[in-house]
Amino acid sequence: MRDRTIGLGRAWLYRAVLALAPLLLLALIEGALRLFAPGPPPLFLPVAAGNVRGHVTNPDVGRRYFPPAMQGIMPRMGFQFIPAEKPPGRLRIFCLGGSTTAGFPYHAHGSFGGFLQVELGQVLPEHSFELINCGMTALGSHAVLDFTGEILRHEPDLIVVYAGHNEYYGAQGIGSITAIGRSPGMVRAVRGILQLRIARLLARALPAPRVEVGRNVMGTMVAEQEIGPSSPLRAAAARVFERNLEGVVSRARAAGVALLLCDVTSNLRGQPPFGSTHAASSTVRTAFAALLREGEERLSAGEAAAAAAALRRAVELDSTHAAGRFRHGQALDALGRHAEARREYEAARDHDTLPFRAPRRIREVIRAVGRRHGVPVAPIDSLFAVAARDGLPGEDLFLEHLHPTLGGHALIAASIARAMERSGTLLPAARWHWERELPWQEYARFSGVTELDVEIGEQRIHMLTRRWPYRRADDPAPDEPFASGREARLVEIATAVVRKALPLNEAHLALGAYYRAQGRLQEALEEMRSAALMFPLDAEAAIETARLLVDLGQPEYARWFLRRALALDPGAEEPLLLLAGAFLAEGQRTEAVRALEALLRHHPGSERGLALRGSLGPGPFRGAGS
Repeated sequence: MRDRTIGLGRAWLYRAVLALAPLLLLALIEGALRLFAPGPPPLFLPVAAGNVRGHVTNPDVGRRYFPPAMQGIMPRMGFQFIPAEKPPGRLRIFCLGGSTTAGFPYHAHGSFGGFLQVELGQVLPEHSFELINCGMTALGSHAVLDFTGEILRHEPDLIVVYAGHNEYYGAQGIGSITAIGRSPGMVRAVRGILQLRIARLLARALPAPRVEVGRNVMGTMVAEQEIGPSSPLRAAAARVFERNLEGVVSRARAAGVALLLCDVTSNLRGQPPFGSTHAASSTVRTAFAALLREGEERLSAGEAAAAAAALRRAVELDSTHAAGRFRHGQALDALGRHAEARREYEAARDHDTLPFRAPRRIREVIRAVGRRHGVPVAPIDSLFAVAARDGLPGEDLFLEHLHPTLGGHALIAASIARAMERSGTLLPAARWHWERELPWQEYARFSGVTELDVEIGEQRIHMLTRRWPYRRADDPAPDEPFASGREARLVEIATAVVRKALPLNEAHLALGAYYRAQGRLQEALEEMRSAALMFPLDAEAAIETARLLVDLGQPEYARWFLRRALALDPGAEEPLLLLAGAFLAEGQRTEAVRALEALLRHHPGSERGLALRGSLGPGPFRGAGS
């Protein structure tokens, strides 16, 4: 009996080993891959230059979410630097979201985040702020949730989230080529599996989505070209978005980090819906089409009242047709009935079958999550309605369907700052000096936006709006070249940036050098300073900015840039020489001598250093050879 029991035990053990062997093998393979194979690209990369230590945003982090076939058009994270040590009292704010957060069609310095840093410094002068922009084109709430975990390792004081437009066609969006499921449970399971190295390896072996030559990110990411008002994908996207936002709140709360959500906004008056569908029968559709055609003809003829009457009847027949609602809004708009027009424009956005603009349901999720957890929500959309002409946001605040103008970004920054004050986020006892607020143009200048950035932005928008979905393939309109009328050299440099033939920092330096050669020192300074502010690890940009500041009689400001250059390259000849000159320009001979001492210790044969030393005449000097 005992032998039989032992035999049965061995049989069960044998079966257990057989059953577990594949799992053990997979575990061994997974462990080996984690040891020897590269993992998914992180959000931040360590960096060291001279005495400077910290992290920079990883431009290739998008490879986590976009297929290799998109390599040529894959969204890239803009450059941002996080110092390793956060000075005492400094408040570190991270911004998370998609292309609006990133500042498209500008760099991060032209985004609401760039303006927010300037605004906070202006109205809270007793405090110090550091803002890191982690926005990226086509970034959805899945990536926002992922990035939150990585951001929490870098001592954030506040995380600002502006997201919602990319829940359908963004990274892993429910209607995109990278979709991974429709229910929160399925999405969570698939995302968990994709964390395994084996799964990522197998995913790379699968056939990649086809990317047509000449397509941009918008055109490439769309898999579901019709997501109507009654599509189950609408509710699915809202559920997944809500779960991800809940996850962001949970992670921030667990880490004791403040969070602020933003109600997203978009172009109502100036953007017709990209797609429409009928909910009515074929008989009703025929009558609807006739009324829509009549309304459009009347509207074109300037007969707004007759157009409104025809379009009202059309909408009564089919209230879900997005184009019909938009045309009705235009007719009411022409009659000065702006409140009614806004309702129609909003309905057109909400019924758009290509929902690149966040519909009402997505925006309701943002507000609901905020209320449920006591997280402040900046009322961006409401502020845009107040600021827009006739209360109807259009081309006065937007460049196309949803990307704000520079003035629009300033409005978002102002709304966030006001929400911070109302909620007591970060600084509950602070005194906000709103009387120190400046026009948005000044915020743009302080953050480093120049005419070159504006030209780059206009060229990018021109390219974007000449393609699908703004224009259909059968659109007979000629593709007119873009012409801004700006200076030829500026346009040439901007075009090189847009075509990815020239990095942005080098573009600003090149234009600055061009202006300097022409004796246009103030314009040269703006370009050099822009490069130095955008790319704080670029010693050349800091040196050239300082050189121009000295030439323009601002040596004190020049010293700030020179100290940055010396932190990046201690003992470098050029910044030490310029620093000595800056001190001399201020009449600070002792400090100038100290700078020269440092220069000649590192470069005892420096002809310019020795010449400047000789020009100082007799006096204490401890440099090389003294």
